[in-house]
Amino acid sequence: MIGFSNMRIFAASVILIFLASAAQAAEIRVMAPGLVGPGLNTLIANWHAKTGNSVVIDAARTVGRIEDAIAAGGTADLVLLPSGELDGLAGKLKPGSRKKIGQLIFGLAVLAGAPHPDIATAEKFRDAIKGKSVAYNDPAIGSLAGKMVDALLKQPAYASVKAVPARTTAGQAVANGMADIAVAMETEEVQVKGIDIVGPVPDGIGLTLDLSGAVLANAAHPDEAAAFLAYFTQPEAAAILKPTGVVIP
Repeated sequence: MIGFSNMRIFAASVILIFLASAAQAAEIRVMAPGLVGPGLNTLIANWHAKTGNSVVIDAARTVGRIEDAIAAGGTADLVLLPSGELDGLAGKLKPGSRKKIGQLIFGLAVLAGAPHPDIATAEKFRDAIKGKSVAYNDPAIGSLAGKMVDALLKQPAYASVKAVPARTTAGQAVANGMADIAVAMETEEVQVKGIDIVGPVPDGIGLTLDLSGAVLANAAHPDEAAAFLAYFTQPEAAAILKPTGVVIP
């Protein structure tokens, strides 16, 4: 039998081991826009299981708001943004920490059960949306994807298209009957019930975004943040992200 004093020593040892483990675990703060998609939540859960480190997503969830927050000196460990948007934040990033993750896919979606148009080529894509109402994320809320679609639809080739800037998401606008078609990030469309994703917007249209990440210069946990960023390009992570609209090379 274990004596009372030995039991106390054993209990104290367990507590010390627990405290030591807790002390080693880090809480990584990440600024990431909603367009990164639901795969991020799965990666966070897997990373916590592997390392014991937690990941908390900052509340600023559009590209524009994240850029403003970082420019104003906002603190975090890691930022995930379209590659071009990181260029203007170079002075706020830890040198050498930037890493390209993959490509964010734009997709065309329709109401669930509606006919799926052929969008296999740029010409067929243009024909598919002629005379239709097309929803996209409202650029006024800081949506970079919305700004890109808005600029596309202002081109002469799309003069017959009725533009529907959505204050929710483009996919939700279609589900709610506000538009015939949604053109938005697939990472957002996969989360909307009541719509079908027809397929990716074809090459030649000009809707492409690369996703990158970097450790912030003011990071409290730079090593842990860099390790989490490196995890994005592992085969396990790539398999999680691809069905949600993020393609890892």
